[in-house]
Amino acid sequence: MSHPFLCIAIPHVERPQNYLLQTLRSLVSDLSLGKIVIAIGDFGLEPSRNLDIVTEEFSQHIVAGHLVLQRFGAGPAPLEGLARNFGDDETRVKWRSKQVLDAAAMMSANADRAPYYLHLEDDVLPPTDYLARAAWHIAAAPPNWFSIKLSPLGACAILFRSTSLARLSAYLRTVYDEMPLDWLIDEFIAFKRKVGQPSYVEDILFQHIGMYSTLPGQIREPL
Repeated sequence: MSHPFLCIAIPHVERPQNYLLQTLRSLVSDLSLGKIVIAIGDFGLEPSRNLDIVTEEFSQHIVAGHLVLQRFGAGPAPLEGLARNFGDDETRVKWRSKQVLDAAAMMSANADRAPYYLHLEDDVLPPTDYLARAAWHIAAAPPNWFSIKLSPLGACAILFRSTSLARLSAYLRTVYDEMPLDWLIDEFIAFKRKVGQPSYVEDILFQHIGMYSTLPGQIREPL
């Protein structure tokens, strides 16, 4: 496989509805698949049944090196007894803190796969030309850009340079229990903007389809 220009990193936790397969099928439909590598991280307490299905259905892409499945352990950071900021109950604090740590782990594990990195949630759908449009936004941005959001919804789909991931990952691991993931990323974006590295919200490129959150009992309308 030639060196891809983009790594699409998808942290995954199993939930009642399997959105991952829809997301993955849409991503691999692009005929320019050799230009990307998709890394899926399993962060569940037990091995994901969804990844067993992915392994069978997408075996040719795994063999070709276009798709990488990763299994992560619990990690060293504690998830018990954290400060309950914003009035969140203990279950929600633990859930959102784990999301931050999951994203940080994916960044650390995949920073060397491609020049550019797309953090993507596992319950979104792209248009058929998503890769060309993402490449266009990268080319159109000024040389000093830090991030490009391809969905205005939280941390649904955010592009970074892979060279930025080490500091961002370290920051997330340091303050993982303070705020939700999208707020923490926005705080880091604001800091980088102050030192001359702007960020952009450029396109509603990915449609969020998930109704069932990875937080047990939380149901939300897809956007």
